[in-house]
Amino acid sequence: MNKLIPFSAIALCSAGVLIVIVNAIVTPFFDTHLSFEQQAASTLFLLRQGLSAITAILLFFGSIGIYLSLCNKANRHGFISFILVSIGNMVLLAQEWGEIFIIHQLAQTTPDALVKIEAIENFNQLDLGAIIAFSFFVIGWILFSIFIMQNNVYKAVGPILIISGLFATPILSAVLSAIIGLIIGNTLVGLGWFMLGRELFYKIRSQAIAI
Repeated sequence: MNKLIPFSAIALCSAGVLIVIVNAIVTPFFDTHLSFEQQAASTLFLLRQGLSAITAILLFFGSIGIYLSLCNKANRHGFISFILVSIGNMVLLAQEWGEIFIIHQLAQTTPDALVKIEAIENFNQLDLGAIIAFSFFVIGWILFSIFIMQNNVYKAVGPILIISGLFATPILSAVLSAIIGLIIGNTLVGLGWFMLGRELFYKIRSQAIAI
């Protein structure tokens, strides 16, 4: 299993870079004056959701490496947080997968269907699915970050950046604008993942040299 950890570290670093690219570089190019179905029909939408899906896959493997490096110190909270973060990564991938292969196709072929769904009062099933996916993802990463800090194996700055970014995104989106919230919040989260992955890589490398 130890042979998997360096690849997990690289995956976590890559996820950190990708989430910044998705939210700070790709997302600002969306025309906010377009309707949802018009945005969803675009190549830019396909690119964004594709990169987001890759990020979710990288996070799944990255979180495994972090947990393996701490499993000797893991308590019940650590195990539960790992299960939740794994579920969060998987349901996020499922959400992005559906948007790539279903929503994008609907937007191109039958946009009226999406218009009718978006016209439903309160929450429609698309909204509910997204809320469930992102709730698992956010709660999972917050609890997993707390577990990482509790073990004092990694520097606290990485997990703190992750938690800060997850809270900053909705707060800044409400106070300033959605795009600013996405850029600042996800940049903080991405830095946190990158720092954790980098630290994991060098810890495993130093242990291999010592052996």
